[in-house]
Amino acid sequence: MRVVPWTLLGGLAACEVPVDPEAPPVGNVISGTVTLTTGGAPSTTVVSARRPSSPSIFQGGELPRFATIPEAEFDSEAVGPVSSSFSLTRVPDGDWSLSALVDVDGNFSPFDPVAADATCGDLIGHYVDSVSGEAASVRVAGGQHQTGVAVIVSETFLTQRPVFSLLEPLVSLGGATGGPLPRFRVQADELCVQFSDRRPGSDVNRFGFEVDLQSRCTPDPSEICSATTPQCTCDLSTMSLCDTAVWMELRDEDGDGVVDPHPDPPARADMEIVDIWPRVALVHIPASEDGARGELWTVQAHPMAAEISASATALGIPAGEAAASFGPVGTPFPVAELSLTIDPVFRRFHAGGTAGVDEEKGPFDVVEAPSNEIPAGPWSVTLTSRNGQFWTVPNDGGSDEANSCATEDEVNARQAVSLILSP
Repeated sequence: MRVVPWTLLGGLAACEVPVDPEAPPVGNVISGTVTLTTGGAPSTTVVSARRPSSPSIFQGGELPRFATIPEAEFDSEAVGPVSSSFSLTRVPDGDWSLSALVDVDGNFSPFDPVAADATCGDLIGHYVDSVSGEAASVRVAGGQHQTGVAVIVSETFLTQRPVFSLLEPLVSLGGATGGPLPRFRVQADELCVQFSDRRPGSDVNRFGFEVDLQSRCTPDPSEICSATTPQCTCDLSTMSLCDTAVWMELRDEDGDGVVDPHPDPPARADMEIVDIWPRVALVHIPASEDGARGELWTVQAHPMAAEISASATALGIPAGEAAASFGPVGTPFPVAELSLTIDPVFRRFHAGGTAGVDEEKGPFDVVEAPSNEIPAGPWSVTLTSRNGQFWTVPNDGGSDEANSCATEDEVNARQAVSLILSP
């Protein structure tokens, strides 16, 4: 059995500190069972609870609550589904979505974006409503102990994480008013990094596990792929099942052949954004802890939005109709390169915000680009596929301290590059 850093989390969660039994409860508890219906030998499993609308912690969201179930807790010799119990303690009041990740390849850690997600071949499951069969949330409050929560693992990730790097890291926001909206470009990429297993008080630095994502798709040679192409489709004739790619989906829930409107439209009324995955979030990286001044700046980027808008204007048709010519509608497909348009409306989260209140990040103001208020400099970019797999740059895999196992030095170095915004 591999020794992985995140197992420390289970040890911390299991450690109970003596308390006054008559004192008011510190937090809520959610407990239940995880059942694996996929067959095969079980692996160490992570149960997590996050807010239903929460972004990744690498997008400014709060840290989910975790519990770990060692593989030994499952009956590996059982025929059919196997189960084990879990308990999440000190859960704050509110609604929580529960999921379980079975870490088949032993390379998960919640503390670093390089390893904080399911990879190809891992198993996933969710808490679902017993009546509707749909994914649901659990509500707790006032020191409640919610028992009997059943998480069913029945799906296998057949795609790799959307590893990417930036092709155009320098972006000017000066054209956001009246002119073309600012864009940048990403490419499917690869990475290999080894995580050490250094025990407290020991000088021994062993490699605990590695994240090896060194096989990426390449553009289809039968199509034109240039710096002005909205997206470059992967060459399916050479692409393997677990190659890295940016997975897109042009959503069409009603099946009318027209791409649906975005479910969370931008604040600016003149922007017609359609529902295309992946979702992309930018978060400002302050120069230091003191430089943050208690603020958090975020903004969204939309796949091919500028190109779709230009096409819709030229043809005199709605954006949803124009978008239908940019890829297969309603069917996920992998791309090797993708153009992203930065939304001109930024959010500045701080205590004095008056434009609205986010459940997790608190009050905020909105600031429209171009504006000198928007902080220049490095921003992180997190890309999330519709199945929940995500990738963030910059990440520690590209740092000088990372233990690289890549075949080429520049592979990991690309992961250290931030998006640089200028007013």
